Amino acid sequence: EAQTESTFAKAYGGSPFARASAIAPRRAMGNILSACCDDATTKMAFSEMKRRLEGTTKRVNASPEVHVTFDEVTLQEGGAITFNVEKFNLKGVHFKTTVKVEGDHEDFGRLAKRSVEQKAQQKIDQGGISGSVAAGATRLASGVSSAASGSKISSFASMVSDKAKAVTARTEHFSVECVVNLTKEFGCEEVAVEVREFNCDKAFVHKIMQVDVARQFIERAMSEKASEVATRKAK
Repeated sequence: EAQTESTFAKAYGGSPFARASAIAPRRAMGNILSACCDDATTKMAFSEMKRRLEGTTKRVNASPEVHVTFDEVTLQEGGAITFNVEKFNLKGVHFKTTVKVEGDHEDFGRLAKRSVEQKAQQKIDQGGISGSVAAGATRLASGVSSAASGSKISSFASMVSDKAKAVTARTEHFSVECVVNLTKEFGCEEVAVEVREFNCDKAFVHKIMQVDVARQFIERAMSEKASEVATRKAK
């Protein structure tokens, strides 16, 4: 039994995940492969993760500075923890976060450019525009005009450029709520994040960046912070 607990502790970094993992095998009559958490075990592991995440902030971008603060972490009704010797799964975690974006006009311009590039790439992937037109959109987003650019992308890039210029405040805040699944595999320090629901004030976020870019920032913050917790790096 002690050896089993030690194995799980090594697999999950001695983290709160490991504590829950070490309990279940005793309650499953030694059958680790079919072991799963009961209600008490789920609550114990989630409570520890909640304690370590709430109120913490993760920086996910340098220019402009983008910080994600975890305001509240709850487990949805029906959410649960399951695990075996290969991986640990936490499903239905509801996050309330605050995103702070801080920088000057050039910083916000770079963020707008990134949004244009990703939007153009999405259109290419969907077969909507050619690669040469997408390249023209990127040049426009950088403040370099291109007479050869397609009218559709030119219009889009100009709109985003105007939005970037309209940002006068050095700091912007917006809230994001999402429901995710977290997975940590044996021998891997990184916690994988699967976003199931993503809700924000899209009209406001669009003034700063594309919603898809905001989603990427949130996913990165969750993955890196949860990985810190799972490996006991969090203070």
